[in-house]
Amino acid sequence: AARGDRVLRRLCAVLAPVLAADPEATTCTRCGSWARLSARLCCGLGLRVSPALALHVVRELGRHGVLRTQGRALQLAEPRPLYRRCAPGALRVSPEDLELLEDLAKERLERRKRRQKARDRGRAAKRQRAGD
Repeated sequence: AARGDRVLRRLCAVLAPVLAADPEATTCTRCGSWARLSARLCCGLGLRVSPALALHVVRELGRHGVLRTQGRALQLAEPRPLYRRCAPGALRVSPEDLELLEDLAKERLERRKRRQKARDRGRAAKRQRAGD
């Protein structure tokens, strides 16, 4: 997991200035549109990513302050110095690292889905108890 986090951080460091320079970035307001934009930009830089990994990248960008959240809306914030140092260029991610990132994103997405299902089951049980 630590290696995956390092690779993800490196990917975000390269992607942040590219996102800031993209004119479409000013129109994106939701996580899904940011994920589609980041997937398109990664593809333009020579790296094909899955939608799950693109969402994971967006969450990581938000965690590092590149994207600012206000409720469900996401906006591009001023990139931090970490991201200014990294010049945009071809992404240097090995196939093994990409597979690691894809597996990590898939695992985290599955955990999120399990938590959501557990919450939904709890709500349904509560409604059923309240109805009895």
